[in-house]
Amino acid sequence: MNLLQLCPFCGAGETSIYENGKMWTGMKYSDPISISIRHWCEPIIGQPSRMIERVGKDLDSAIAAWNMRSQSTLFVARHRETGLYQRKVGAHFIRFGCREWIKFKNPSYSEIREEIESLRVCHEKDGVKVWTDDINDCEIWDLHAIQNYLQYFPELEIISFNIDTGDIV
Repeated sequence: MNLLQLCPFCGAGETSIYENGKMWTGMKYSDPISISIRHWCEPIIGQPSRMIERVGKDLDSAIAAWNMRSQSTLFVARHRETGLYQRKVGAHFIRFGCREWIKFKNPSYSEIREEIESLRVCHEKDGVKVWTDDINDCEIWDLHAIQNYLQYFPELEIISFNIDTGDIV
């Protein structure tokens, strides 16, 4: 039997295998119509709990669906002038730190930029490293963040990084 890979999001959590659609036929249960692999990531305080599910027609195809991963390419943000990689106050912070503020205030582009800059200054005053020259220490951007939040960071360029080879693509 194939082994399940760790969760690509949390690397831990709880994973279970379920047989779906078994019916009592009068003498025994029928074969399942599909197999589900369900995973619950470790809880994070303040974040909703989510289940991840992959389904296959049989156990081997369900395991193959769970173990399938996307390309080994990550997207990172690099400052156009300095060449340093963004470590903090990027799309992740906008999504989780400012999303409610943006939703309720409906600020202008310049107000969002001012907020981003003030947050960077606060982080730097607290000793938080905002920029790094180490690509292994920078923030990862997903496609959603690139499409929706990059507009607030004109100083950044998104580059792709192949984690298998270590090459900037």
